[in-house]
Amino acid sequence: MTAPDASPSPGAGTAAMKRAAIAASALVTTVAFLPAIRGNLMQWDDHPLLVENTRYRGLSWDSLKFAFGEAYLGPWQPLPWLSYAADHAIWGGDAHGFHVTNVLLQALCAALLAALAWTLLPRAVPALRDRPGALAAASAGAALLWAAHPQRVESVAWASERRDVLSAAFLLASFLAWIRHSDRADDEPKWWRSGAWRAALALFFCSLLSKATAIGWVLVLAAWESFVARRPLRGPRLAALIPFLAAGLAVAAVAWFAQHVAGATVSADDFSLAARPVLALYATGHHLLATFLPVSLRAHYQRPPSAEMFTAAKLATASLGLLVVVAVPLLRHRAPWTAFTAAAYIVLLAPVSGLTLTGSHLVADRYSHQPTLGVGLLLAGAVAAHVLGPGPVVRPRLAAAACGALLAVYAGLAAHVSSLWRDPLALWTHVLVHEPRNFTAHAQIAKEHHNRGNLELARAHLLASLDARPGRPIPTVFLGLVESQLGDWDSAARRIAPLFTPECAHAPAWTLRGLIEQHHGDMEAASASYRRALEITPDSTDCLMNYGQSLADLGRWTEALPVARKLRALQPESARAGVFLGVVLHETGDVASARTEIEAAARRDPSDPLARDWLARLR
Repeated sequence: MTAPDASPSPGAGTAAMKRAAIAASALVTTVAFLPAIRGNLMQWDDHPLLVENTRYRGLSWDSLKFAFGEAYLGPWQPLPWLSYAADHAIWGGDAHGFHVTNVLLQALCAALLAALAWTLLPRAVPALRDRPGALAAASAGAALLWAAHPQRVESVAWASERRDVLSAAFLLASFLAWIRHSDRADDEPKWWRSGAWRAALALFFCSLLSKATAIGWVLVLAAWESFVARRPLRGPRLAALIPFLAAGLAVAAVAWFAQHVAGATVSADDFSLAARPVLALYATGHHLLATFLPVSLRAHYQRPPSAEMFTAAKLATASLGLLVVVAVPLLRHRAPWTAFTAAAYIVLLAPVSGLTLTGSHLVADRYSHQPTLGVGLLLAGAVAAHVLGPGPVVRPRLAAAACGALLAVYAGLAAHVSSLWRDPLALWTHVLVHEPRNFTAHAQIAKEHHNRGNLELARAHLLASLDARPGRPIPTVFLGLVESQLGDWDSAARRIAPLFTPECAHAPAWTLRGLIEQHHGDMEAASASYRRALEITPDSTDCLMNYGQSLADLGRWTEALPVARKLRALQPESARAGVFLGVVLHETGDVASARTEIEAAARRDPSDPLARDWLARLR
């Protein structure tokens, strides 16, 4: 049976009301995240992805192959890479351009969610069908309760999380198309000919190509049909869902393989399989609590050892998550909208809930971006049903004032948290306020101090990081590097010595070992260490420069030439790489090519003293 048309009755001003609700949602969301636009790119993922990596740039065939053919640093995300390429083509390397796009995409999500609310709320609250003004207010409120919430900040203010806002926009558009198809399915028995169905599938696939966490979307559509639309899932209706299932499974396989190959997955030795269901339930409860009480949001929540997942506090939050899971079958008939919202929340959160693990975090605010899409709709519907039901006339005014105050608080918190993302030191210091022994926060603060030349402060935070979680190779090598820069080469050597087991495949450790050997004048040993590092990471530009320099110091210019050429190819805009290639060419007898390279390097950076010196020498 086809669902009745639940849109408000046509009349003067109805279309204008809908446009106003959509525009207001987008505008308020943009204002809430304006502080994020003024932020820089973070050392945490942004620099490796968008600054040091140049392969996504250019909107060329090579950048297209990179976007679809590689899972750089773990995630397989073709469409975000293409959007980054477009950003770079428009803005160059300006960080603000990446942030502007993220904010605009979140505003688009808000607009699409308002349009979805305009479609769905009259079905849940029939009294809204003939009240376009109330429907417009409820639609905008539903969108803003989600879009301008401080939980969204990480996905919007962090350039690396473009995949969240892009995937959510495609997913919302896909659901709008699916509803259009589903309402007319009885009139179109050949479902594969439906333009709305094809649009829903194409948009869903684009969502998957943006971020693979929507892999279970077919279950959300099935819950919609069964719980809310009350349509039996058989025959053509069931067949129409099969391509969504196939797309989800295919992308899930690619995404998992990419994470596994990148070494981003956490093994059972590092976090037990027995603790993972508890973690998944904990995440389910945590993100729901944070939706209503966003009081301790932060950029990182440190994951404890497996045994600590069974403490009273963790189990209490996990119990709330279990209640959400149990609510789906219990409320399916009594409260279908609540059951559908809970089912969508669970399905969309499941891939990042902790059943499979990456990184060092317990939970992450960005993981709530898609799963909580329906919470604002449910709350707005509940408020509208209460306001439009029988009761005193004052109730609508009180409800409007309360909802307006809540939205103002959420938007204000979103703006405040967005401002933290403009200053990495403030961002990570805020994490330490809540978790003083968060070793990731200490390591990130050390990185910021190192970049600013505060080597003693960098060393202090690295020591604190290793005290909180000893033995980790990356901060150990970083601490050794800082100590070498402070002139304590012997301490740096002692620091990294335990890392060099026969299985050592940590390229930065071999690079630092080469630097220490080079400092002590042992160029042969340094060259061997750099060569070992390049076997692990062949495209490390710092290591290539060090290796080439060690060969040059040994007078092995012919061996240094292919190293210099590769470095120049990887860093086409680097004056340093161009000068080095020019010097190697000069020493191998190709003076004309040397002059060409050094002149080009001097044009790229006229202030480079080495380029000026060699230009003078070649004239």
